[in-house]
Amino acid sequence: MKPFFLILLLIAFTSCVSNKKHKMLTSEYNTTCQKIAELETKNEALRFKVDKMESELEFKKDKIKNLQESEAFLKRNNDELAIRMNDISQSTMVNADIMKRTIMELDKQNQRVAELSQSNMQKDSLNVLLVKKVKKRMSDKKLMGALEKLGFIF
Repeated sequence: MKPFFLILLLIAFTSCVSNKKHKMLTSEYNTTCQKIAELETKNEALRFKVDKMESELEFKKDKIKNLQESEAFLKRNNDELAIRMNDISQSTMVNADIMKRTIMELDKQNQRVAELSQSNMQKDSLNVLLVKKVKKRMSDKKLMGALEKLGFIF
């Protein structure tokens, strides 16, 4: 049995480390555990930041998509408005041409009306002169008789 104790004692001493080395390894283990805990905390904070950044990225992608849709809508509206403005300007040009022709025709008609009124005035003045000349030559009785014959006086 002695050899058994001897072997057991030998194994026990060879497997043990010194107290100093044990304290040093324990302190290293504790500092490593603390560093691991700190790194896990930092890792969690970084995961939170990554999640936050991913949600911001999704939000910004949606915003970009909405802005692109708005831009496409505005471009379509702008094109439609340009076409409508072109149509309106063309119709305005046609309307302006029609108005010019109408004004020219109105000027011609105004000229004709002025000429007619001038000729009416001349006719009226001639009638007045004729009446005056006839009145000088005719007496009132003869005038009344002539007017009755013509049907002006009853």
